[in-house]
Amino acid sequence: MTEFTSASTTDEATPGNPLLERLARNVRTFREHYGWSLATLAERAGVSINIVKHLLRGGSNPGISTVIRLANAAGIPLGTLLDDEIDRATLVDESSIIPQYRDADAMASAIGPRTRAYRMRNNWSRRRFIEHAKISKGMLHYLETSAVEPSVTMVERLATAFGMSFTDFIEVAESPVISIARASAGEHLLTHLDATERVDLEDCRLSDKRVASVPTHPPGSTAMLYVVEGAIRVSFEGEHHLLQNGDAVLLMTDRPYSVSSTSAEAARFLRFTRTKNPPHSAM
Repeated sequence: MTEFTSASTTDEATPGNPLLERLARNVRTFREHYGWSLATLAERAGVSINIVKHLLRGGSNPGISTVIRLANAAGIPLGTLLDDEIDRATLVDESSIIPQYRDADAMASAIGPRTRAYRMRNNWSRRRFIEHAKISKGMLHYLETSAVEPSVTMVERLATAFGMSFTDFIEVAESPVISIARASAGEHLLTHLDATERVDLEDCRLSDKRVASVPTHPPGSTAMLYVVEGAIRVSFEGEHHLLQNGDAVLLMTDRPYSVSSTSAEAARFLRFTRTKNPPHSAM
């Protein structure tokens, strides 16, 4: 299981927060509905009994993976768990409970890269985003580098900053492409390269409609391809982008993609790769 530091340890506690109140109330509702003890609920959710105790008392701001596991324990989506009030009539028999989410850790670890990607898509600098989202510079750094797992209230704040609902921000199926800059429009992507981060540079050449497959990198990794000569096609599953001389694309590289030349003429592009080190894992 992936080991994070929870953002709730660095994010300020939020007494009286409506989201936390709804969460505690709805967990209490389905625990009582099924007649589960605290130990049973903790076991079904795969969390510690202390986490359950603090949550039900309304005194904790849990990490998002904990909330996803609690939703799985009752077989309900996050939108239902965090809604105003659970209708007990909609709860299925205990024997029919099916977890809604396959990997809580993967969903939690995706929040940081998603925040960075959405910030870039909106062309927000770090300074502008922390003012907009009302979070600290340090917290944004921890989130985007996956050094912390965001708390449930932090996820709510991020979703609001991007004009999205909590559920949409967590469950979104997104394109790996962050941004495309066209030479004809005078657009640039080099401003997204952070001088404090390690970036590997490759000078790549393709010709004769050759296809080069690129392996996946750890979540949070990105690459920028800048076409120097000719034209290339960047392809994911069902998604293709044609880039010509002077065009550039910034993309997430946590899934495989391919680059191909579009003709017999040679194509040359520069690839700047920012590889995110995988988070520490505990066996």
